[in-house]
Formats: sequence, C-alpha cells, structure tokens
Amino acid sequence: MSTDYRYVKNESAYLLVAELALVDRFKVANDFQVFYTGIGSLERKNLFLRTTSYYYYLIKKGDWVVSAPDCNPVIDYFTNSYKAVGLFALIESLSDESHEDFHAWLMSDARALIFPIASAQQIKELHTDYKATFGSIR
Repeated sequence: MSTDYRYVKNESAYLLVAELALVDRFKVANDFQVFYTGIGSLERKNLFLRTTSYYYYLIKKGDWVVSAPDCNPVIDYFTNSYKAVGLFALIESLSDESHEDFHAWLMSDARALIFPIASAQQIKELHTDYKATFGSIR
C-alpha cells in the first residue's frame, strides 16, 4: 500500500493540531519542535501527524453528543466508552500486523483439504489454530 503523505503535504495545519494534542507532554513548545524535527522519514512524520490528529479530534476533544431535547448533550459514560474504543482502535491502527477473519482464514487455499469438517472438536481445533495466528494469544 502506498502512502499518500496527505498529512505531511498539509504539515502546517496538522503540526498545529499535533502540538495541541500533545502540549501537556512537553515542558516548552520548543521541545515539541525538536521532537518533531527528530522524526527521520516522511513516512514516519506522516504517521505521527495522522495519529496525533485522530487522537486530538476523536479522543482528546471528541465527545459523544446526544441530540435529545430532554438530556444533556454530552453524557459522560457514552463519551468515555467512545473514547476508550477510539483509543484502542488508534493503537491497533499503528500495528504492522495483518488481520484475517476466521471465515477467510478457514476458506483459504491452504486449508481447502479440511472440508468437510467432521465434528465440533475439529472446528474447535481449527479455531485454536486461527487464534494462534491472528488472535490475542499469539
């Protein structure tokens, strides 16, 4: 997959957002600039600007807003749940690991000879093999 570098192409706008997202992590503004300048490649800078903009808009400043007239527009437990899911999704987006769902894994050419699956025990064993490759136990 090729990188379009849209964040680096609009560096001035996204760099401001990145600084707003991370302002609490640096003692002075110059420390942020030094940090950003130290990011070596355009690909890594693009990733940094993308990640910090998502973090800023979806997590740091993002709220789940309800438009019902009889309640507060921001409900804490909705917002906090939304932000937690958003944070995990953002972390997962940084992974170089590929993902394949169980059905696609099962239907791949490498496993064509297993059909028909004879028993519930066999499907359980296949699912265990799948989780070892793509699941949280790898």
